[in-house]
This record gives sequence, structure tokens and C-alpha cells, in this order.
Amino acid sequence: MSRKSVLLVLLALLTVTVVPAFAETISLDQAALPKAQLQITSNTPGTTNLEWSAGSFSIEQNNGETVFRMQGERMLEVEETYPVAGGMVVLPWGSSARVEVLGGEIVEYSADYNQLGVHSFESSPVAGSWVELGKIGVMRDFTVAPVHVTPIQQNEDGKLYVARNLEIAVVSDGELDNIGEQKEREISSAC
Repeated sequence: MSRKSVLLVLLALLTVTVVPAFAETISLDQAALPKAQLQITSNTPGTTNLEWSAGSFSIEQNNGETVFRMQGERMLEVEETYPVAGGMVVLPWGSSARVEVLGGEIVEYSADYNQLGVHSFESSPVAGSWVELGKIGVMRDFTVAPVHVTPIQQNEDGKLYVARNLEIAVVSDGELDNIGEQKEREISSAC
């Protein structure tokens, strides 16, 4: 490979790498793990309880755009301003479901990212959609649904609200149309 080829490859790599002009990591809870987590805490017929917890988030500013990020095992790779965490829950066969936020803590920040206070979920000054249940489907012999957590929200005044922890319940609340009976299948085995 010639020097010119190596130089062109290096230039191409440098143009793809974007370094933010400003980056800052803000700690939500010194005792918490630095990575965000969405975990199942209990599972009973008809109800799956989950817990969202986050220890920190980062702010990146580049060319006038601000992007918020959280590191975690279940963070979805989306190119948006706010991070999204996700996971799948198994529902009873053929069930529809709804998602409920049972409680949690929301940390409020000013537009320049100074902490203003901590609110219980019930008294949070922002009424955003923190948790959503995606389209329910059937995967082989299971009824499943994706759960999406949007842990950072911002209001029109620029104040930032971050979910430090949330208690979530996915509750079966009816039956899906045209799902049919669950089929009994043999478990395959190695020969």
C-alpha cells in the first residue's frame, strides 16, 4: 500500500469521527451503578414488574445541537436527542396489555444543567410519556411486547427531567383478536 493510499484511508477515518465540542457527565446518584438498567423484579401470571434505574447521563453539544446519552445494557441505538432503553416482556398467551408507572424519582435540572430538586413520580412537574408498551406480537409460542423507557425529558423552558428510578408494571388486560389457541409443540432434541 502506498503512502498516498494510507493517507487517504486515514483522512477518511478522521472525517467520520465526530468529537463533540462539549461533553459533560452528570451523576444522578453516587450510590447507583453508572450504567442504566431495566430489570424484571417480579413476574406473576398477568403482571410483570420492572425497575428502571440510572446512575448518570451525559450531555454532548456540537454545532448548536444537544444530545443526551445514557450508558446501559438495554439502551437502544437510536440517533435522537434523548436516549431510549428497551426490553421485551412475555405476556400470557394471547393477552393484550397496558403499562403503568407505579412510582419513582425524577431529578429536575435547570436549562444550564444545575440540579433544582428531586420529585416523586407522582408529583413530577412534567407529564411526559416516560414508559410505553410497543406493539404486542407472537414469537413462536410466546406473546411478547416491547417496553420502551424514555428517561430524559425536556420542557419548553429548557428544564430537564431525568428518571433516576421508575417502578413499572406491565399488566395483562384482555385478549388479542384472532390469536387462536396456543399449539402444543414437541421440544426438539439432539440426535
